Amino acid sequence: MNFAQKCIFSALLNAIFIVAGCAYPEPPTGQYDGKSAELPLAGKYRGRIALKIDPAAASDESRGQSFSAEFELSGNAQTGELVFFSPLGSIVAALSWTPQTALLHQGGEIQNFDSLGALLKQSTGADIPVASLFSWLAGKNVAINGWQADLSQYDSGRLIARRTVPTPAVEMRVIVEK
Repeated sequence: MNFAQKCIFSALLNAIFIVAGCAYPEPPTGQYDGKSAELPLAGKYRGRIALKIDPAAASDESRGQSFSAEFELSGNAQTGELVFFSPLGSIVAALSWTPQTALLHQGGEIQNFDSLGALLKQSTGADIPVASLFSWLAGKNVAINGWQADLSQYDSGRLIARRTVPTPAVEMRVIVEK
């Protein structure tokens, strides 16, 4: 193989690795029936999330809090990772969890929490139903007290979930890249 052929081969190989590194797996399409011992399907999702807490009924610490970011979510409700990105693509915060602990990595510091629920409540001001979120992302409209999910735009990668009880009201909008 001459020098020109080696260069072309090397460039082609690099392009293959770059394209493969950018490939993103599709979200799982299986269903979670809520009755079996299995967890909702693990998946990997990327997109945009917006969370808004009603300012009228919110506590002082979460009054009028809203949040919007690019995200990458992987795993399931028991073990996983959620990374939030700024509009420029830098990591704003990373949450990781196991059945024993939940960690928040932000600004070079790590905070430890007893559970993912406690971490989310502290960081967002609202109880986010993580197990239901994974089910909703898989296309299964599971019921959870106080929350209603609208999956009518699921095929276009959109879901809306609202909590009315207990107060404050919370609205979560998710757009998943397909």
